[in-house]
Amino acid sequence: MTVASDKKKSSQPSKKTDRAPERSRDSPKKTRPDNKILLAVLLMAVVILGVVVVFGGQLTSTLPSVPTSPGKITVWYFYGNGCKPCESVTPYVQSLQRKYPDVEFHFLEIYDNPANRDTLIAMNKKHGQKDSGIPLAYVNDIMLFGGNEVPEKLESTILQQMH
Repeated sequence: MTVASDKKKSSQPSKKTDRAPERSRDSPKKTRPDNKILLAVLLMAVVILGVVVVFGGQLTSTLPSVPTSPGKITVWYFYGNGCKPCESVTPYVQSLQRKYPDVEFHFLEIYDNPANRDTLIAMNKKHGQKDSGIPLAYVNDIMLFGGNEVPEKLESTILQQMH
């Protein structure tokens, strides 16, 4: 063989390296997701995470903190304008506020104030209550509910918490 014929043979492509491997008709074709789809999925994940952070933070920020210092008593009283039982209970709770100036009282009207309603929902959730009506009072972690229980037990619950 001559040098020229060796060059012709070496310049021809090798059948083994230049051919794509043949696939059988039964094997599935492997595909990669389009970059636009990946970008859309990533963007959607970022948006969802942002919504959770923003609105989740608002829900937890409405949750009032219950004092942890010994002897500190906080009463959260929830009522509604136009609620018949609340109309008789609220003046009683106000009288206890005057009687016990060292007790921190919070009066939260829930019908006309969505933020107060959210606070009630958050406190109920924190204390394992699914639903509640009004009037309702939390004395630290103790819940008193209704037009009978609040006036019957609120003062004694406050006194128990003092000791």
